[in-house]
Amino acid sequence: MGTTRQRRLGVLMIEPDAPGALSARKLLVESLRHNVFNAYSAEEGLELAAEHPMDVFLVHSQLSDMPPETVIDKIRQLRPDSVIVGLSASDNGLDGADHCVSTYDPERMVQLIRQIAEERDKVA
Repeated sequence: MGTTRQRRLGVLMIEPDAPGALSARKLLVESLRHNVFNAYSAEEGLELAAEHPMDVFLVHSQLSDMPPETVIDKIRQLRPDSVIVGLSASDNGLDGADHCVSTYDPERMVQLIRQIAEERDKVA
């Protein structure tokens, strides 16, 4: 009895330089066997978005070099088929994001990444 193997997503995490929190979130997403890239500023994230196709962008609400809504708009222009998840202390949402998850709810983030992967598998 064979099992279907879920496609690995390309995930770019754009977060302020807070190594502890970012490392924990990165490990969670990597534990799902996806390819995870980090950017510690909006500018770096947009450069990576332009160079590499990604399935999912995790954009933190506390970026210091650019408002997160601007980052989301620019990602939409570069990668219109990608899913954008806003990360914030509350899960009230970020304008333009497809989903928003509280930075204090890692379980919800994992569920959402799994859901996105399943949806992408159905389309592929």
